[in-house]
Parts: sequence; C-alpha cells; structure tokens
Amino acid sequence: EFHFHCQQVAESFSAAMGGGASAERGAGSAPVLPQAPAAAESANKLTFDRCWEELDGKMGNDFDAGIGPVQSVSAWLGVAPPANHPTYKSLHSNFPGSLPGQVVLRRCIAATRQYGLTPENTIYGQSTCPDEINNEAGDLASIMQEYWGECFPMGGIGGAPYVGQTGFMAFSHHVPEDGHVLVLFGPHVAISATGEIGKYKRIGQAKESTACGAVLAAYNACCAGAVQSDDPLDMQQNWLKQKLSNHLDKIKAADNPLQTLFYTAYEAVKEKLLVCVNHKYGPGNLVLLGGIQINMPAPFEDQFCPLMFQISSETRPSTDLMSAFSYEPPATLEDQASYAAVAASKQCNQLFSWLELVPPAVSPCFQALHAGFPGTLPGQVVLHRSTAALKKFGICPDNTIFGQSICPDEINNEKGDLACIMKQYWGGCFPMGGIGGAPYVGKTGFMAFSHHVPDDGHVMVLFGPHVAVSEDGQLGKYKRIGQAELSGACGAVLAAYNSACAGTSFDDMETDMQETWLYREVEKQLDTINAAEFPIAALTHVAFAACREKLLGIVNHNYGPGFLILLGGIQINMPAPYEDAFQPLFFQVSNKNKSVNLMDNLVSQ
Repeated sequence: EFHFHCQQVAESFSAAMGGGASAERGAGSAPVLPQAPAAAESANKLTFDRCWEELDGKMGNDFDAGIGPVQSVSAWLGVAPPANHPTYKSLHSNFPGSLPGQVVLRRCIAATRQYGLTPENTIYGQSTCPDEINNEAGDLASIMQEYWGECFPMGGIGGAPYVGQTGFMAFSHHVPEDGHVLVLFGPHVAISATGEIGKYKRIGQAKESTACGAVLAAYNACCAGAVQSDDPLDMQQNWLKQKLSNHLDKIKAADNPLQTLFYTAYEAVKEKLLVCVNHKYGPGNLVLLGGIQINMPAPFEDQFCPLMFQISSETRPSTDLMSAFSYEPPATLEDQASYAAVAASKQCNQLFSWLELVPPAVSPCFQALHAGFPGTLPGQVVLHRSTAALKKFGICPDNTIFGQSICPDEINNEKGDLACIMKQYWGGCFPMGGIGGAPYVGKTGFMAFSHHVPDDGHVMVLFGPHVAVSEDGQLGKYKRIGQAELSGACGAVLAAYNSACAGTSFDDMETDMQETWLYREVEKQLDTINAAEFPIAALTHVAFAACREKLLGIVNHNYGPGFLILLGGIQINMPAPYEDAFQPLFFQVSNKNKSVNLMDNLVSQ
C-alpha cells in the first residue's frame, strides 16, 4: 500500500532524544528508533482512502485550542507565543487585538483590493520609529514595503511624521496618475521574554535595553520635571517630551502607566499625521493604517495592534476598515462526510481562507484541492512547521546545505512559492530535479552535492512533482501570465500520461531521457490511475512515488555524521490571489544509525 509514514511524532521525538524509556528496554539502553523505509514501495498498491484517513484524521498534540483562532494557529506556526508563555498575557492584556505582522499585511491587502489599490497604482509611506528592530526581515514595516514597493520614510524617533505637511506634499505628489496613497504609522514598544513592557534583548548585547527608548526617555524626563527645552539639535525628542507632558498626570495615575504611555504616544502620532495629510494629489484614495508595533522576543514575530484603518478621497468621506482585522469564521460545507468538508472544518484552514492563503471552502478550487490532495498546507506553513521541528535536532541554515528535486516549471519558482522561501531560509540551493520533479542528477549528483556539506553538518532535500488546480476546480490546469487559456501543469507528467493512454510508445533516451523515464513510470500504473476517482490526482501521486523511489535509491550518509533530511510531497500551483500549496507526504530525519519520522509536524489542525 502507498504509505505516508504518519506515526506519532511524540514517539519519534522521544526516541530521537533518548527519552521516554519504554518497558521493553532498561534504563541506559540505546533508544529504539524506526528504521528508514524501504526504497522500493510498489505504486500499484496505491489506496487513496488510507492516505486520506491518515492525513486528514490526525490532530497534532501541540495545537492550543483554548485561545482564539488567530492566536492558536499563529502559536502552532511558531510566530506568536502560546497561551502559557509569559509574553502572551502581557501582549494581549496590554495590547488587545494585536496580530502578527503577516496577518495585518494580508488583511490590509484584502480590504484595499476592493477599492482598487494595487502595488502598481499605489505609493507607500510609513511614519514609524527608525529603531532597527522595527525594520528586520519579517517585520510589518519590511513586508509592507516588500509588497507595496518603494517607501517614503515620514517618521522619526517615536514614530511621529516629522516630515510635516511639506514632506507629505512632496511624497503624495509622487503618486501615479489617478493613483492612491497608503501610510502606515505609529510608535513601537517591546515586550521581553519574561513579559516586561518596554524591554528588549538586542543582538550582541548582554542585557535588555529599552524600546521605544525615545518614548521612555521622554516620559522619564517629564517625570523628573525636565520638559522645557529648545535644543535645535534634538527637535524630535523635544516634541515627544512636550506631547507626553500634556498627559503626564493621566499616565502616572493609570493602573498600568507604561501601557497608557504608549497609547498616549500613538494618539500624539495620529494627531500630527492627520494634520499633515490631505487629498490634494488627485482623485485617488488615501489609506491610513495606524497602531502600535510590538517588538517580540525570539523566536516570535513582531506583532501589530491596529487602532486605525480608514480610506478616504477628495470626493468620499472616510470609511472605517477596522472590521478587516476582526476574524469571522468562513462558511463551511454542508456535506460533512466529504474530504473537502473535513478540511473546511479545520480551524487552520478557516483562518488561512480568511487570510486569502487558500480559497474559500465553498469554492470549486478548495473542494478539488482537498478531495485530490488531502492534508495540503500553504507553503509558508510548511516552512514554519518543518524548520521548527528541525531546530530540535540542531539543524539550522548555518550547518546545513539545501538541495531540491522539483520540476523546473517557472510556476514552481515564483516569489512566495515553497521552493523559493526554502532557498531564502536555507541558503544556496543545489538543483537535483528535472521535468516531473525526479532527481535525474543521480548517485553522482548527490555525491557531489552532499560533499559540499559543512564539517559535521547536515543535508536537506525538498522533492516531489507538482500539479495545478484552476479557479473552477480543474486538476492539472493553470492560467499562466500572458496566456488567454488554461494550460497543463505538470505538462511533462500529463504528456507522459496522455501518451500512455493513447498507447503511443515513448522511448527516446538519447534526446528526451527525462520524459522517457516519466512515461515508463506512468505506463506501469496506467490501470490504477484510470480506475481512480480522481485520475489526475492519482497520476500525480504515482509521479510522487516514482520520484521518492528514485531519490531513496541515490541518497546516502557517506558525507559524514550529520543528518539527512528528506521533505517530500506534491507542490500545488494555485490561482491568484492564493499561495501555492504543498501536500506533505514524507518528512524524515536520519543518519547512519537511526531515522525519525516527522510527518506529524505537518498535519493540519
């Protein structure tokens, strides 16, 4: 039978770490670990029902169902603290409604799309504090700029728009014809690993320092009575002190002075921004997104507490868009017995749909996706969950080389696709695959690649074929940029299947050896594929089995004592605006002596 190796991760981790001694072995004995699977598993025993049951019927034991959906899924992904972490209570009691930066970005995109805003017709500015911890990779300010394009920095220390009316006039007159203006604004504050507000452990420093240092320094100066100053060399700090001094009694009298301090700082920044902005640049929309950026301790991503989100133009008064950040579970499917309905009932898929990572559950695209490829996850989810699991083994980019055996189709290598974000995380990539995703570099190629490993380091390989799902739910169909009609994906696998169905022999190892290999693998399983409920899904799973068998035949541990990590599955090309997905089917860590199955880390919740 087609086996996806879905064992309990608790057992595998316990064995891997030498813990959880069972009754079968005495104290001090070597841990008992599952062995690596045999390389040759017959694809003609493919049974999809068992696959669906294994993948869609499991729940991970690290999913925190006792908190809100956004918070629980974010904690499952490792980007936000779980409910039992000291920072969780501090974050949500002091700054309720806070969201990970990625969530804010995606909801901002969704809300503004209906008003016609795109990166091509919108200019982006931000009035945030220049503290470097606000501009790290993954921070809201950074990912907003990555999406919307070049940024006009309007802010100074504390986040206020010190560029003033003149600065906004200059910025807004850079707008495209009939285009729009979007501004992110607000102060920032840190929360330490112990939950203390205003404290941050910076890289290279032995002790925690303050954040926002300027706001806290201004507050301390006001408390000490040192407010009046006209130092021309410190104009921004002078402004902060003056604004905070006007509300000093209220801040000091509050139950939580630091919380009140940063909300007061936000109001001061907002007041100044509203005086600066106008609609004199043209008929386009002005979008203001304001709040408090919250710097979180590693490994969590920075959060943002949205307090203002509105759109207006010279002919239309302001419209409040804050409801975009209020999570509403999407509609589910009435047929609770179908595989798509099971997927639609999962909290993570509901949240992913709200974030436009996946299609709505009621759409033909979602139903086709999960009927044919159960257990599918967005690519960035696979990255977050797989890297979190591997960190427990000491596997990180500094000690690991990365290779991938995927189809070279350009739609597998677009920005945000799993292959691309894996390369961004792990570093340079050794391409092992050809059409259909099989590792045609062979034993010699793997030997060359694996001997590039750092001393005592590890080897990571992502592998598998790909398939597309169209907006109307057709498997194997994709709307490519610049083309009027849908085309096949994976074209090579579909061509091999069509040749086999037509009874056309394909044997050209001299000039078309990769397609010849694909044809032979598909032709062997033609009856099984045609008998399946979803033949294109069955075809793609046969292609995966062939890729996996070929990969397991060429890999080894001859490069040293480090781990070999194999992450295999089916990459699924999705229609815009959704992210490409990945159906994880194989996730294993091994060395010369042991292997550990990690598939449970990739089971959706």
